[in-house]
Amino acid sequence: LASLTAMYDYVGGFSDRYRFELLVVDDGSTDETAEIVDAFARKRREVRLLRQPANMRLGQALRDGFAASKGDIIVVFDSDLSYSVDHIGRMLETMERDHVAIVVASPYMKGGKTSAIPWKRAQMSKQINRVLAATSQYDVKTVTGMVRAYNGAFIRGLSLKSMGPEINTEILYKAQIMRVRVGEIPAHLDW
Repeated sequence: LASLTAMYDYVGGFSDRYRFELLVVDDGSTDETAEIVDAFARKRREVRLLRQPANMRLGQALRDGFAASKGDIIVVFDSDLSYSVDHIGRMLETMERDHVAIVVASPYMKGGKTSAIPWKRAQMSKQINRVLAATSQYDVKTVTGMVRAYNGAFIRGLSLKSMGPEINTEILYKAQIMRVRVGEIPAHLDW
């Protein structure tokens, strides 16, 4: 509930510039996530719950979320707030200023950082992103990251196939083929 409240309050601060919806995709959780979101949404018309009947994996959850979204800009965010909510405003500013279709929150670019990630996992993630970035036409340091802002029409128009976290790489690959402009902001990933 604390994460949901923090996110709602933060994006509500943009209500003078943006109409917003907060779409929560519950990917088959077995805890009380759906009930918490339902109770929260009853008092806030901008909040919607999209509930998967079972864990469908990240790729399917994102595809379903994109399809159910209505906005001109879609921001994807982790529910645990391992990235602070202020990244949302910074991604929106970058999207508007640089006229890009995708903005990636990057802990691996200059100015970005990570905290409290198990050493082995951090090293693996950095290496994978280095390899993927080297094969990309974009100067993006975090190819696998999920915290992003998208042009709504662009992301809903993609034919995405990945079932797992590789969907984030697939999106950038397809954007590259389509010659879509991509931006990146330094981010702090706090595990």
